[in-house]
Amino acid sequence: MKKAVPFIIIAIVLILVLVGAGFGTYIYHQKVRPDVDKKIDELANSNEYNAIFVSQFSTENIDFSKYKEFFDMDVASVYHDGCDEERLNIHLAKALEHKDSFQKIYLGLDYLLLEDGSMITESILQNSDIDWEIIISAECIDDIKECDNDLRTASIKKMLQSFRGMDNVKIISPIFDPGIIFNARNFDDNGLSKDLSINYMLDDYVVTDGNLFFNTKKLLDFVDTFDKNSYPNFQDKTVIFFGDSIIANAGENDSIPAVVNYLSGATVHNYSIGGSTGSNYNDEKNLHNQIDSFIAESNQVSDKNDYFVGQTVFVINMGINDFFAAVPSRGSSEDTYEGAMVNGIKRLREECPGCEIIICEPTYLDYYEGEELTFGTEVMNDYRAAAKIIAEENDCRFLNNFADLGINSDNCSEYYEDAVHFNVDGRLLYAENLLKRMKEWYGTN
Repeated sequence: MKKAVPFIIIAIVLILVLVGAGFGTYIYHQKVRPDVDKKIDELANSNEYNAIFVSQFSTENIDFSKYKEFFDMDVASVYHDGCDEERLNIHLAKALEHKDSFQKIYLGLDYLLLEDGSMITESILQNSDIDWEIIISAECIDDIKECDNDLRTASIKKMLQSFRGMDNVKIISPIFDPGIIFNARNFDDNGLSKDLSINYMLDDYVVTDGNLFFNTKKLLDFVDTFDKNSYPNFQDKTVIFFGDSIIANAGENDSIPAVVNYLSGATVHNYSIGGSTGSNYNDEKNLHNQIDSFIAESNQVSDKNDYFVGQTVFVINMGINDFFAAVPSRGSSEDTYEGAMVNGIKRLREECPGCEIIICEPTYLDYYEGEELTFGTEVMNDYRAAAKIIAEENDCRFLNNFADLGINSDNCSEYYEDAVHFNVDGRLLYAENLLKRMKEWYGTN
């Protein structure tokens, strides 16, 4: 019996510790919840803010003056450190009570503290009259990659997927956009650190890093010098892109067509698919497949003005994958680059009489200066020459990418992600050159 006494004492102590911890946690939660909600009420009633940042992760080190400076948003901030999903929804519900006071809700989510996101999803779907910006915090992109198959991450993906395509919801997440990391710890004494990315596309400029539009290290210079009025106004033009991964890469936020739309105001439709050929070499990814998709989609619109705005300009960027597939550059058959391109031009003019067509020269390849590498019996320059001939003989404009962009073996690392594909600066360079030439050819609005 005496031997059992120490174990009984130890057990009692453990029980007291657990009870104390539980009671302390209860008191903490009872204190924090009302304090956070009270602060939300005070912030809303102050009429000093037009946005609120409700977050699971600390926002203490975020310089919200930059939101005012860059986006004209006076942002109030509340967070409950270590806040689980249930408590976050309590705070979120309180913020939504004041949605008439806030134009936007920034919602900071810690992927380690989320469960299934169902209550958050419901709140957002039921409040489509307010703008949302959902920010997923992670230590680094590798955290997301390492738990990519984790059930929790799968739940987060499912939750966020339900918001894709909603005009009033923007998602900043390394799950969807590799390279984007948002965390208070990414701010340093100098403001924005080089590791921080904010994917905002608003009225005046885009702030991004990693795989997106502008590198954060260039942000301050860009804000100081950017003048959207220096770009042509193409609001009365519809620009329709057909192409390979050069045009398709980076998706809706940061592709070359997206940058063209952002800088010029042109209505843009992008039918490009990575891996596509101009010729019919690839049954599922070629110019004629993309033209089929364009015709089908444009014919579904009851009012053509909902699809076509003003002058219609087709931009065709093909040739690199024809080269890699050793498809003949010249010839009349649709199994050749030239033959398929010419027939594609005829189809577009039949569908849209009076349209303008731009044939884009295949861009630089970082293989032996982009000229000497041989597939089949031809080199890359044969396809560049063919593109120019196609444009000249079929009354199309020719975008001289190889010369205009000025990319070569000495500077390609500044503009390319690899030996073929553009990085953010390369896509901007391409879009700016296209807009410059379009302004020369067609004028502006």
